[in-house]
Amino acid sequence: MDRGVIQGTVTDSAGALVPGAKVVVKNVDTNVEVTLVTNTAGFYLAPELVPGKYTVRAETPGFVPLDITNVVVTAGVTTQQDLTLRVGALTQHIEVTAAAPVVDNAPSNYTTSLQSRYIQDIPLQGRDIQTLVQLIPGVTQSSGPSGSLFGFDSQFGGFPDSQHLVGSSISANGGQGGANAWYLEGSLNAALGAENVVVNPSPDTVSEFNVVDNGLAAEYGRTSGAVVNVVLKSGTNEVHGNIYEFNRNSFFNATNPFARRDAQGRPFLQPQINFNNFGGTLGGPVYFPHFYNGKNRTFFFASWDVSLLHENKPTILTVPLPAERNGDFTGDPRFAPVCGVNGATNCLYDPYSTTGPDANGQFHRTPFLTPVIPKSQIDPLAAFYLASYPNPNFIDPLQQGASGCGNTCNNFIGTVGSSQTTHNISIKIDHEMSNKNKLFGEWLFNPSYYTNYRYPWNGATAQTQTGIAGAQPYRTINQIFALGLTTTFSPTVVNEARAMFSRQNQVASPNPDSVTATKQVEQKVAGLNFILYPPTQVIPTIGVGSASEAVSPTIR
Repeated sequence: MDRGVIQGTVTDSAGALVPGAKVVVKNVDTNVEVTLVTNTAGFYLAPELVPGKYTVRAETPGFVPLDITNVVVTAGVTTQQDLTLRVGALTQHIEVTAAAPVVDNAPSNYTTSLQSRYIQDIPLQGRDIQTLVQLIPGVTQSSGPSGSLFGFDSQFGGFPDSQHLVGSSISANGGQGGANAWYLEGSLNAALGAENVVVNPSPDTVSEFNVVDNGLAAEYGRTSGAVVNVVLKSGTNEVHGNIYEFNRNSFFNATNPFARRDAQGRPFLQPQINFNNFGGTLGGPVYFPHFYNGKNRTFFFASWDVSLLHENKPTILTVPLPAERNGDFTGDPRFAPVCGVNGATNCLYDPYSTTGPDANGQFHRTPFLTPVIPKSQIDPLAAFYLASYPNPNFIDPLQQGASGCGNTCNNFIGTVGSSQTTHNISIKIDHEMSNKNKLFGEWLFNPSYYTNYRYPWNGATAQTQTGIAGAQPYRTINQIFALGLTTTFSPTVVNEARAMFSRQNQVASPNPDSVTATKQVEQKVAGLNFILYPPTQVIPTIGVGSASEAVSPTIR
């Protein structure tokens, strides 16, 4: 799947077959040659060719040697290149430039290949090559939106998906979403379970992006959807490399026309985002001075890509009013100033006065005279948590009026800051052991580190759930190691042996004590009746619900 094939028939000018003709297929960039002899039907086949440009030369006694140049080999595609020899002396020479065939009659599957120049020239959001599938007719994203949006549109999108789950979930020609096979250099590139991509190489590393989404040939299995194969670049006889830097900053983005705005017309919930992507590639022959010169034989290609993403996102939250932290709810319009006056029942009820159940299965409570909880009845642990809340700093215009909550909800704007640092490293070695044995090895390492460097506030009630891509720091380590040996035993017998190791591992870490005050909470809850599960849960999870039960005289 990661290699191509050149095949054809050698004939003379009268159309007669030419058996026993010598055919040499040569890679233009590496000078690696494959020497073949046509069979009794004048047929030749050069399998397992590295994608790139080739020349095909045919010669036999009594005919003029013929060179066909600019023969392009694409991964997973059989290129038909017939040759017609002319009678003449060997001292003569004919050179022909190959042209693309009008009809591709070799493969039985429908293949769409995107070569490196398209990959480099087409703008990719987040420089994520998985988004290239959107260029293929019949392919749609079955989940999303894609993480490559980075939240630049103010409301949707998130951080890049370090496990590549969203990008791998596509539907081909109406098929089941996610029922696809993703390959890297012909080896399965999928994690166990969801079969999402393990490593998603950087665009500067990719030579070809190949999709088979209809009429799959017998060689493809595992899927009823599409087969996606990514081929990495290989080194050549010339040393080539590049360095690059890309930046996206929300300062240059237009605001969302539907974003909420303040009285001056400014969007006050607009995220501030900065995305830097930089790296470089280097490829060429393996060369150790005075020891080994791999020109025409051993080649390497290496790349290192780094992305740094930082986002500050304002969010609206609810915090108690200053008086409410001391048990005084007189500022909440849901409670009557004095319970019982004019038949008022929207009172604050004492949970310690609960009696029942009665004949109807209901429990009853006694109201406080005013919506003020006596300090003697405020639990010390609750007072500790309440003290960690900040004071309100915002009045939501959408919550004013009879149907709104006034200043008791959506009354705080805080900013969460999250970052993700991702490395994408790849090293590939191609070695021509002999004319019949070709060896390659590659290692791809793709670690990603996520952290929340800022929360709306710190302390026992820190709103860690507001983290853009997670409530706590985590790291994702993706890597692939592959070896392949291609051996040609005869013109009709070719063996390809592959060995591959892939692993995707994600581990979360607790938030630092400076954020969640974990040690202080541990001291407060010590000896209390909480069921905890250290080391994953060393403190209880506290949630603040609505006041609906507090204003009800009966409960079931």
